[in-house]
Amino acid sequence: MVNQITPSQQPGAEVTPALPRVRLSEVVQRIRAFIQEHGYGLHDRLPPERQLAENIAVSRAQLREALASMESNGEIWRHVGKGTFISALDAAQSIGSVTQLVKSTTPMEIMEVRLLLEPKLASLAAIHASEIEIAEIESFLKKGLVTSDIVASQGLGDDLHRAIARAAKNSLLLSMFETIYAVRDATNWGRLKPTRQTEAALALQWEQHMVFVNAIRERDPPAAERAMRQHLEYVVHQMRDFATGAITA
Repeated sequence: MVNQITPSQQPGAEVTPALPRVRLSEVVQRIRAFIQEHGYGLHDRLPPERQLAENIAVSRAQLREALASMESNGEIWRHVGKGTFISALDAAQSIGSVTQLVKSTTPMEIMEVRLLLEPKLASLAAIHASEIEIAEIESFLKKGLVTSDIVASQGLGDDLHRAIARAAKNSLLLSMFETIYAVRDATNWGRLKPTRQTEAALALQWEQHMVFVNAIRERDPPAAERAMRQHLEYVVHQMRDFATGAITA
């Protein structure tokens, strides 16, 4: 019987040693240290997974597990096909703040703050958004208009609102936006929200989305601000109906 020679056994072949298993908390700390050492800031994109895993000496599987943990804490956000982005300048402080806010914040308080913040973000997006950013916003709109899946629709809606917040080009307002959404998603209401919607209500919301997206495309800040406010007021109206039992899923 002829012994088979694997590529790693061939003369001159480079052997890649297996990386030792590292605790999840240690991987997260390595990522945070890498971010700090290389001067990454809010909204910056991190290197691709393969490169980042090599830089901090862990396997890609371990890296992905750590990134998922960091994303759940609001430190980063990930977009398939685009990469991993920083969503908190001070991760430890942000996580602590969110944890405390969840304990004392109500869904209606969250919406009151969104009503103050997001219309202005839409207005700023109409002024500052690049053509690439507008194309991204419109891509979420197109997908949302045709989807019939309630959970997928809710996710696309969040992607749309987040893209508008980024396009506003204001780091402080975007940081506030990310904190609001992190608090919302950490509450029971935030997790249950997709199942509390009807298909008809979601269809109407996407029509409302289309109005402020078109205003952003047309570079009309007052119209974008007005349409966003009207949309969020409708969401508040829905929440009140849910609370009183006027609407069932």
